[in-house]
Amino acid sequence: MAPQFLPGRSKATDSTLIKALSRAWRWQKLLDAGAYASIAEMADKEAINRSSLPRTIRLALLARDIVKAILTGTQPQRFSCQTLSSHSRSTGKHSERRSGSAPTRRSRA
Repeated sequence: MAPQFLPGRSKATDSTLIKALSRAWRWQKLLDAGAYASIAEMADKEAINRSSLPRTIRLALLARDIVKAILTGTQPQRFSCQTLSSHSRSTGKHSERRSGSAPTRRSRA
């Protein structure tokens, strides 16, 4: 079934956003495998800007339905690398843990 295009939705894939997702998954995989002890070490060894790497790697935590929308070009037009990487971690609204569970909230003690 072809994706439905709704008002306010993109009608084409965003290659910049797809490349960022790809980088995020690769970098997260390297961290998970223990190839680097920290994001700072990865940034130094891979010659990646230390401030952009953490923002980009957050994209690896996006919910599957959002990733699917990005890959099929049906994401809302307001979705960009900048908006998704800045909101995905701070609000939890656009992310879920890779296990599929809802994000947990820290208690304020």
